[in-house]
This record gives sequence, C-alpha cells and structure tokens, in this order.
Amino acid sequence: MNRIKDLFNKKQKDVKFKKAGTGHKLSESSQPMNVQSSSNASSSSYSSAENARRTGPDANVASAALSRFGDTRNPNNNAQKPTLHDIMVEEKKKISQEMRLKEELEEKKLKVDKQLEESQKNPFKLFEDSQRFTCKQLDINTSMRFDELICKIKVNIFDNFPDDAILRSAMILFNCNRTISQDGSRLQTCLDILKKVVTNLQTENVDELEKFKRIRRSKIEQKVLNLEGALDFLFAIGFTIDTDDADWLLYVEQDEDLRTKMQFIHELLVAPQIISIELDRQVKHITPNDAENPISLDDDIKMTSSDLKKFYSNLEKNREINEMLISKETKEKLISNATNFKPLFTKLRFKFSFDNTEVDVIEAVFYSNEKLFEVKNWFSTNYGQLFTNEKETHFKVGPELMGNDKMSKSLSELKLSPAATLTVIFK
Repeated sequence: MNRIKDLFNKKQKDVKFKKAGTGHKLSESSQPMNVQSSSNASSSSYSSAENARRTGPDANVASAALSRFGDTRNPNNNAQKPTLHDIMVEEKKKISQEMRLKEELEEKKLKVDKQLEESQKNPFKLFEDSQRFTCKQLDINTSMRFDELICKIKVNIFDNFPDDAILRSAMILFNCNRTISQDGSRLQTCLDILKKVVTNLQTENVDELEKFKRIRRSKIEQKVLNLEGALDFLFAIGFTIDTDDADWLLYVEQDEDLRTKMQFIHELLVAPQIISIELDRQVKHITPNDAENPISLDDDIKMTSSDLKKFYSNLEKNREINEMLISKETKEKLISNATNFKPLFTKLRFKFSFDNTEVDVIEAVFYSNEKLFEVKNWFSTNYGQLFTNEKETHFKVGPELMGNDKMSKSLSELKLSPAATLTVIFK
C-alpha cells in the first residue's frame, strides 16, 4: 500500500499545469508550473485569489465589458431616442388624421344618402296634388281631391247597398282601391285570387271541397286582405275566422246549391262594376285683353328665375355626383333620378288666333297617357264652335306639325309632359 502511495506522489510531482488567477488571461508563455501538493495548492490558490482581489480584473476584460454596455451609458444616445412626450405627440397626430379621414368618409356618405333620398321624392307631387276630380255618375259635380272623392264614393255605396253584403263589399273592393295613377295591377291581382277561390268551391269532389273550404290568412294577406273591402267580401260569401286558429278562414255556410251561388259570384268578379271618375280639366281661357297674362305668338313656356336656379342647381348636382368616389351604377342612378318618376298629368296650352294678330290661349289639364286624338276631339267638341270655317284642326309643337302618325301616341310618348304649348292651325 505504501508503495502505491509513493508512486502516486511521484506521478503528481511530474505533472505540470498552467494556472491563472481570477480575471486574468492565461499567459502565452509555455513555462510550466509545478503542481503542488493539496495543502500547498490550496494555500497557493487562496493567495492568488487574494492577489486578484487586490489588483482587480484584467484591463482587457474590463474594456470588453465597457464596450458591451457603452451604448447605454453614452449620454449622446439619449438625445436620439424619442421621449414619452414625443411618442404622445406622434400618437395624437395619427389619431387626429384617422378622425379627419373618418369624418370625410361620413360626410361623403351623408351626401350620397341625401342624393338617394332626393331621388326617391316625386318631383311632380305638387302638380299631382293640385288636380281635382268629379263623379257625374253619382252626381258629385263639385271638384275635389282624389282621396276625398274616394271617401264620397264609399259612403254612397253604403247608402245604396245597405242589405246586400256581397254586392256592397264587391263594389267597395272595385272602386275604393283605385289610385290617382290609374294603376289597376294590384286590384287585378286580388280579383284573380278571389276568382280562383270561388272556382275551387264549385268542385263536386267532396274531399277536395273540404280542402278548398279552408284558406290560410297569412298566405293571402299581402295580395288580398290588405285591399279595402276584400275581407268583408270573403265574410259575405260565407267565410269566417276559425275559432281554434285565427290564421285560417273557414267556409261554414251550408248552401243547397253551392255551385250556382259561386257561379254568380264569379260573374260578379269577372265583370266588376267600376264607377267612373272624371278629371277636372281646370280650363282657363286667356284672352289678349287679360292684362295679367300678356301673350304673343312666340310666347311658349319660358324659363322663369326659379327655373334657371333649378337648371343650374341640377348642373352643380351632376358635377358633384361625378366627383364622388362611388360606383358608375350609383352615379347613373343619382343623375337620372328625375326619370324615375313620370308625370301623371300634362298641362296643355292651345294657342290660336282669329285674325293672325291677337292670340287667345286655352289652358287645360289632361292625363299623360291620353292619346293626341283624344285631346283633339276634346278641343273640337268644346271649342269648335269658335271657328266658323270648315277646315280641319291641326296641332303644331314649335315648327313641327303633329300629323296623323302622331295621333295614336300618348302625350308622354310625344314628350309633351308635364307641360307643352300646342299651336292650333286650320287647313
């Protein structure tokens, strides 16, 4: 055992190491350092550490550390970096720019919405509201507004058919759902559905008849029940509301001859009795002696100051629309908004002269869908006695003569709506 310890001590003395203190670099020198025994080595390392603490770290190591952290200690870099105040100012600028862009977009959107809203307004509404109507069939000769006349007709129907519920409700359905535009498509759709209901009740198949005796209200709400008198008509012919489910109408009458009854009602729907309504022409005869309305041969409808303002306003509006950042389709819709509404009525001036010096004018209102030959017949019937000659009456619009090829066209087709002047000539 002692021999082994001696061998180990001998080998330990022969091994040579290079050592460096804390913070010191290894020397480039190849001079070996003898490794001391454990007790000597510990005392040597302790003395080296104490020596390193006294002398400090190596200068190269210190300079390397300073170079790594030098940028943070450099006072010149603080001036290049933004402060909290600079960051807040920059953020405020960005927010203000975003808000300004948002306000501009909202302003443009409001302008487009306003233009769209204006396009939905009828430019001829005031002209339409000024029209008056009469009903000679019911001896209502005092001209009044269209809606007022409809109310008068409804009262008259109730007074004339107090006991016949079927005929009374049918007459209200036919005559109290008319509009000033004379569009009867909505009424016709309702009548077509009612005719189908009545036809189904004429079937001789018992199973099918039970099915046809039930009508769902929600299914015919928009096209039938929303019209004046439609629900009363269904009640009058035998339908009632189901007590178990209010959405259903049930046919409950026990008729001995249901088929004959429904045939009569079908004939009533096929040939509706329409009470005629006449347009008040509001005729005015303007003579040369009328100081308030001086007229000359070349006095066509001229532009007033309000017309000029409207003309230039439309030009400005079209320019603004073309500058908007919107689609081409939207621009076309905005620019052509006036064409979305067509005048229902036309005011015509008939200008004529007895001795080629003084001019008389007759002013009257017509439906825009009236044909030119109807206008000609009206003028000849009411004012033909003013002319003693037997020559035929013709109309001129400006320099253009309205020939026979124009007589079958409506006033709107001839571009005479909403107002025009016709020069009456005889040849």
